[in-house]
Amino acid sequence: MTSQSNSVTFLLGAAGSGKTTAALHVLAEPRRGWALALLPSNIHKGRFQHHLSQFEPPLPPVMLKQFPTFADDILKQHGEETTEIQPLPRMLLLRSLLRDLVAQGEIAQYARVAHRPGFAAIIGTLLDEAQDTLISPALLGGAGLTPYDTDLSTMYMAYLERLARLGLTDTNQRIARARDAVPSTAGLLSTITLLVVDGFDQFTPLQLSLLVALVRRIPRSYITLTWEAGTRPALRRFARTYQHLVAAFEAAGLTLHEEHITPYPSAPALTHLRAHLFDLDVHTQVDAAGSVATIEAADREREVRAVLRRVRALLDAGTSCDEIGILLRNIGPYAPLLREVATEYNLKLALYHGRPLLEAPSILARVTLLRLWPDGFLVQSLAEIWRGFADGRLPLALLPDPPVLPFSLEQAASMLERAARQYGIPRGYSALHDMLTTLPPLDDDEQPALAPSETVPLLALLEACAAWLNPPATGEIGELVDWVLARTYAADGEKLAAVDCWQQTLGGYASAAHLLNEPPLTYSAFLDQVQSLLRDARFDRQEPLPDCIAVLPVLAGRGWHWQHIFMMGMTDGEFPLALPEPVLYSRRERAWLARQGVPLPLTDPADERSICYEAVAQTRRSLTLSRTYLDDKGNVLPVSPFWRAVLALLTPDSVPHERIVAGSLPTFEQAVSPQERWLAWMQHPVPVISNDPTFAHIQRASAIEATREGTGPYTAYEGVLLDAATIAAVAQRFGAQHRWSVTQFNDYITCPFRFAAAHILRLSPRSDDDGEDGGLARIGIGRLYHAILRVAGEQWAASKLPFHAQHETLFLALLHQAATEVLATAPTRYGFEPGAFWEWEKTDVRQRLDRAVRRLLTEGREWHDYRVTSVEQGFGVERGVPPLVLETVGGRVQIAGRIDRIDQREDGALALIDYKSSSTPRTFNETLEARDVQLPVYVLAAEALIAPGQFVERAAYVHLGSGKRSKALTDADRAAVLEAAQQRIGEVVRGVQSGDFRVRPRDKCPTACAFQHICRRNLRKRDAFHYNPVVPPPAESSAE
Repeated sequence: MTSQSNSVTFLLGAAGSGKTTAALHVLAEPRRGWALALLPSNIHKGRFQHHLSQFEPPLPPVMLKQFPTFADDILKQHGEETTEIQPLPRMLLLRSLLRDLVAQGEIAQYARVAHRPGFAAIIGTLLDEAQDTLISPALLGGAGLTPYDTDLSTMYMAYLERLARLGLTDTNQRIARARDAVPSTAGLLSTITLLVVDGFDQFTPLQLSLLVALVRRIPRSYITLTWEAGTRPALRRFARTYQHLVAAFEAAGLTLHEEHITPYPSAPALTHLRAHLFDLDVHTQVDAAGSVATIEAADREREVRAVLRRVRALLDAGTSCDEIGILLRNIGPYAPLLREVATEYNLKLALYHGRPLLEAPSILARVTLLRLWPDGFLVQSLAEIWRGFADGRLPLALLPDPPVLPFSLEQAASMLERAARQYGIPRGYSALHDMLTTLPPLDDDEQPALAPSETVPLLALLEACAAWLNPPATGEIGELVDWVLARTYAADGEKLAAVDCWQQTLGGYASAAHLLNEPPLTYSAFLDQVQSLLRDARFDRQEPLPDCIAVLPVLAGRGWHWQHIFMMGMTDGEFPLALPEPVLYSRRERAWLARQGVPLPLTDPADERSICYEAVAQTRRSLTLSRTYLDDKGNVLPVSPFWRAVLALLTPDSVPHERIVAGSLPTFEQAVSPQERWLAWMQHPVPVISNDPTFAHIQRASAIEATREGTGPYTAYEGVLLDAATIAAVAQRFGAQHRWSVTQFNDYITCPFRFAAAHILRLSPRSDDDGEDGGLARIGIGRLYHAILRVAGEQWAASKLPFHAQHETLFLALLHQAATEVLATAPTRYGFEPGAFWEWEKTDVRQRLDRAVRRLLTEGREWHDYRVTSVEQGFGVERGVPPLVLETVGGRVQIAGRIDRIDQREDGALALIDYKSSSTPRTFNETLEARDVQLPVYVLAAEALIAPGQFVERAAYVHLGSGKRSKALTDADRAAVLEAAQQRIGEVVRGVQSGDFRVRPRDKCPTACAFQHICRRNLRKRDAFHYNPVVPPPAESSAE
């Protein structure tokens, strides 16, 4: 029943004028019965509740509600028993509905895209828009605008029918039903005598229809609304809302009143901005008088730091947290930086934005764990799972009965990765299991990444994880969720909001699937569904509290006010936000539909001005605008037109401006955190009075850096071992029993640090390549070349024919046969997944080897009298052939290796060949100067061990990329080369055993050195000293 005395009072005022305060005072007035306050959001509700709690004495009873929650209360009072469908089940329902409509041939235009990820969300948005604007399926279908109207109307009607059949309602339906129930609902509505509506700047037609129904039942209603007289574009949004309200209330026969709120006093410049921002008429400029400032920074991090430094200064000056607000139009790119820098500055921020669930380390680790088998058992994923157990991202309690390891899980992960890289295995449980079971022999003189004793515990850990994580092939969604939760639950002591959100999301998925009777899924399809559901999930959303600084999107901050506001991201495209075109029905189409009586929401670009105006008007004492002026590529970003509009109303010289250039650091006086003070001190050392031991550490570190970058003697921080125990351990490891390889010698000769990184620390670059693209590149093309030439070489040797063009047809036929044999089993043998170009890569390998062998057969007549006798002849690596033993200045040295090919002439003379994958021949000077000792070592090994009594007449490299031979080592240079190599080998052994691993390349650094990113190379220091291979005795002092 509607009382004729019911009235509506508009509390009108400019943005930030105190309308919420006026509404609170209305609620504080004496009255009978309850008051109802309708608010737009939870964040507004929390703020409103805080203000209510400050009143003394306590206020009469007040209910704080939003439209959906109060609609639920009305329906309960009215006796309607329906279940509201939550967002997750609604998304599943839409996906199921679209599948059914396509299968039944009910939709034609969208049949090809209805299955695509995201389409259900697009349709859900359109359905919300239609219900919000009171558009029925028939009205939408009869629009006659596009051929798609009928499909969309069919989906709309089927959606409503499906909800009704399941006994479900969505939020909009519940609001509509509540509106219809208001006139006949007693009880609750009979006890409410006052309605206050606060914080809205617009209402959907559906909300407005419910509001009209409520106002007709409740005796007194007050509605706050931003409104000013005038035609400024910034006021258009508010004027439109005012007109809609007045029209609806007058049509309902309600009495309307207006009260105009006098704005709160604020700084004169801010009052001027509130009165004239975005005014079309030209107005005079006023002095900012310290109430407006601007900041421009070269990147987002510097912008965030500059803003938070000013926030810290305000707090230190006595400003309370709830007097400061940070507003952004697009908070997403700033949220991680704000969170990180606030922690560094010891600031308590309340980021209402929250964090994406899939960015939480504990959740990423769980997803990696669940995808291990579906993704092909990637080595990288398994290693990350083990590291997750080691660092706590995954509680070890999740793994039942983990095997006892003689090393840490972090070490286990690194050992697995090293071995997998060495054997070229990027994925596959069987391949990894076979590798750890048998440790296949290596194709060259590499040292194995694992000792046999290390494989047993690694194998046990691999088997335990594989069995535990091997998922069911298919199952009901509830069963699959139970299986996942059993492996990803929050272990005791793991109090993580992200894990709670994870478990709630999965539990909601299972409940929704049961409610909707979803069909069974394969495990892979189930995981894809889970990840799509998690993509939009957020956690750790923080409600602003009095002891925190509110960080809000500008829309969420409407209706608030602060003494100091920082508006960040004032770059064109961020504020005003570049609004995307609607996916269904463009702006132009929506304007046409509105004229036909189908008023789908139409965003007005001028609304961005309204949003900015509201934000600027919310501050009382100061406004700081900040922006980033360079993008990630160094391009200049245009300033926001709103920035310019603010400054146009102020005299230029009165606005302090801070410009922070790329690479700059705060001064010691500006620095807020210890980290910033340390960096500032390093840039400009000043006398420091501090008990912080970190400053002493920085001084010491600075001195070390100066030594590294200078031209003085090498120190312990540049690869010279000084600790006696460490030197002794290295000397023992590479002592008389060690079997050296040519690679080790050449690495040390190239650079001692390269040797230490590769052969002492056993470092190797980690790769993000999972093997899906370019499996051949992962194992190295050289490995395939050698395998094919080994098989072909055995057949060439069996033919006992000289290696020259006369027998080209036979030799090439045997080569092609070998290539076919090796390439057919290469993925299995070498444990890689063929990429998209595998067929092309196989053809390329065949063609390159064909060209190279043709050239070898026709060029180099001095080689044509030799026939192939053996291939990949090892010494010191297999039973039967001992290592080469040399007496050197570094003592007795054992050397192991493998000679790619040995040819022999009829008179017994030998020729040695080593295959290289490259195209450009090596310079012979490297061999002459003993910068490369491979050929002389192979000559000595062949004559002493493999073919005793035979003479090596020539030895050379064959470069398979071009088919060229390098200049051969022959009798002309033999004596000098062998003597230089033996001397150099002794120097290497002496250098290693004495702990000399200086970062000192002998010549140019190798192209694409694997250690270039961790190398502190200083060529000026190298050039300042004459190379002395004899390392001086270590100093008695030691370094950490």
